[in-house]
Parts: sequence; structure tokens; C-alpha cells
Amino acid sequence: MTEEPKVFKLVTKEKPPEDPGVTANDLLKEGIDNYDNIILIGWHGDSFKISWSEDFTPEEVYVLLEVAKDRLMNRMYVF
Repeated sequence: MTEEPKVFKLVTKEKPPEDPGVTANDLLKEGIDNYDNIILIGWHGDSFKISWSEDFTPEEVYVLLEVAKDRLMNRMYVF
């Protein structure tokens, strides 16, 4: 049986995100080599910025975000 590639991975960190030793840049640098393409959503205050690999069109990004949202929500509410 082959395992399908995971779209997302839930990770438990030893340090909580509030710890100044773990930054968004640290997390990105830690995982960047694990992806062929990337959609990045970053938060700063009350606003966010979104970036993606040039292989994607805005329409494809929208569809992929919807798929990711559905999969995350399903995973969060499975007990």
C-alpha cells in the first residue's frame, strides 16, 4: 500500500510560538527544502500577506487554499 503525500503536517513544537526563540522565519527555513511549490500566508498585526510559487495562477491558489482548509478542518474535528 502506497501512502499518499501529505498536504499538511501537524507539528508539536517543544517551544510554544510565543517563545521569542521560534520565529516565522525560523519555521520557514526549517521546512523550506521539503516542498516542491509553496503558498505562504503571513500575518502581521491585523493584516496578512500571501505569496506563492510562480508555477501557480491566482485561480489555482484559491482552489488549493480551499482544499487545504477542508482537510485541516476535517483533521481538527476528528477525534
